[in-house]
Amino acid sequence: MKQFEKINGTVSKIDRNTKQLVKALDRGDKIIITTLQKFGFVGELAKMPGKKFAVIVDEAHSSQTGEGVKDLKVVLTSEEQLKAAIQKDDEGETEDPIEAELERIQKARQKLPHLSFFAFTATPKDKTLELFGTPDKGVKKGFRPFHQYTMRQAISEGFILDVLESYTTYKTYFELIEKEKAESEKEVEKLKARRLMLEYVDRHSFAVKRKAHIIVDHFTRKTAHKIGGQAKAIVVTHSRAHAVLYKQALDEVLREQNLPFGVLVAFSGTVTINELRYTEESMNPPGTGDIAEAYKNPAQRLLVVANKFQTGFDQPLLHTMYVDKKLGGVAAVQTLSRLNRVFPPLKQDTMVLDFVNEQEAIQASFQDYYQKTELEGVTDPNKLYNLKYTLEQMHVFTLEDVAAFVDLFISKKVTSERLQPFFQHIVITGYAQQSPENKDMFRKETARYVRQYNFVSQIMTFTDTALEKFYLFAKLLVRQLPYEKQTLPLEVVEMIDMDKFRVQEEQNGRITLAEEDGMLESTGDDGHRGKKEEEKEKIKLIVQKLNEDYGLEFDEADRVVNAIRVKLETDEGLKAAFKTDSVEFLRRQKLQDSIKDAFLSNADEFLSFMSKTETDPGFGKFFFSEMFKWYSQSVGAR
Repeated sequence: MKQFEKINGTVSKIDRNTKQLVKALDRGDKIIITTLQKFGFVGELAKMPGKKFAVIVDEAHSSQTGEGVKDLKVVLTSEEQLKAAIQKDDEGETEDPIEAELERIQKARQKLPHLSFFAFTATPKDKTLELFGTPDKGVKKGFRPFHQYTMRQAISEGFILDVLESYTTYKTYFELIEKEKAESEKEVEKLKARRLMLEYVDRHSFAVKRKAHIIVDHFTRKTAHKIGGQAKAIVVTHSRAHAVLYKQALDEVLREQNLPFGVLVAFSGTVTINELRYTEESMNPPGTGDIAEAYKNPAQRLLVVANKFQTGFDQPLLHTMYVDKKLGGVAAVQTLSRLNRVFPPLKQDTMVLDFVNEQEAIQASFQDYYQKTELEGVTDPNKLYNLKYTLEQMHVFTLEDVAAFVDLFISKKVTSERLQPFFQHIVITGYAQQSPENKDMFRKETARYVRQYNFVSQIMTFTDTALEKFYLFAKLLVRQLPYEKQTLPLEVVEMIDMDKFRVQEEQNGRITLAEEDGMLESTGDDGHRGKKEEEKEKIKLIVQKLNEDYGLEFDEADRVVNAIRVKLETDEGLKAAFKTDSVEFLRRQKLQDSIKDAFLSNADEFLSFMSKTETDPGFGKFFFSEMFKWYSQSVGAR
């Protein structure tokens, strides 16, 4: 917006602190650019005369249903405007000062005549459409955007690229075995054990290294030369630990192949693996600083992320995405759309390699947002009353507790910090006495009431302050409820080994979207489904079922690898070379020559496998790399 400013001082960018925002509001600056969070700290510092405001919301999403929007409305609304809005909906003025304050707070959440909201998003959720959309009073009784510039139109007019043009999916196959001393007959919680075993496979060094080889090979052959040799890639992982392992594996593969591409990693906090602690700072080059800025460096070509840079990240040189994370719905669209930025005239296409998702699932996610996106159905406000009644009937708290809280919080202005003993008494006398199932239900349903009221209070004109009272009470109570972390049968991971593993290309090509409009359904918030005791099963049966679901015929590859290992173990010349040569490159070259000799000595038997190492460079490099590691650690070290 600064680029369109013709008169200095028209646009104020608030990029430092709340005081800067207060000054801009007091001066009456015409256009203010800021974040929603800053309004929560303004309070009474800014006194607004009765003005009208247009609020332009960039990247409208679910954060627009929280306390931040209420704070913004309060700051931009004068006392006279608020009183006028209350009197318009109420027949008479409330004499009770507590009720009057509750009315004031409740009204500040609702739509106010002097505030106009203009929200922009490429991926509207059902709540976004209901909050900002135009009511559709037809048969569908839903909401539609005021105006749409569709994904299809933007692609056809060249403003964004089609990220589904080249989409390659891979499928993972593996076989697990039980260790000799494993308690195969022991029964454990089936679903939890299965999840842990899948995570074990996913984080296994062999699996990560194999995928890293595929990524490096693909990037080197298909991506690096794109956009005039400036193309970058991003690796999307499903966890912070996964991101750490990928960074280590990619660094190792690039070092082995002597390639010049830099790798950055982005994740929050500290990750501990095998008692070693990792942070962004410790894993990235010294002095990296801001990751987004560092990624602009031409030397940094790959970026590994875990729950970062998957929304709102704008890097036109980003050409290829490697996905190792389950994606679906709006998250799939937002994540993959990081690739759609244009860089004319050099950027002509994009590519995706996906190790987890199938093309059909990605197609379904994008279809809702390809042309028009509308909402069918509306939120039922009566669910709030039902939910409030359900929580009251669980006898964790009393109506007197709610009344006492309101008196302390509204009338006596006691802060949330000083109210902790009040809520701890409720936790000890009411919540702690419940069964584990009821505790889980109460905690989740209380959080659901807070979420629902936050949203519904913005789209409905409530005059029932009992809902507001209970919202304020529930919002502070839920923070005090202890969360009992689920126990996992971690011992199962100590009882298994991964015996075989393969990543195989499944689908390759364009994902085509139908030329039809998308219709979202109002999902509401259906709530807690009850905590059930999980079914148990013997470890050996869980392993057996996993092998059936993810297994493949491995016989030929296993037979070839084992035969080659036997030949290498008896190659005296290779052993001598490893003892006399200290240079790793020379050792690698000697091992590669010995493996090729082994292939040629049994050409008829090994023909198919040998051909794969030559026609699939990624597989060939991975195979030689793993054989070098095995030989160095076993035969060569003797």
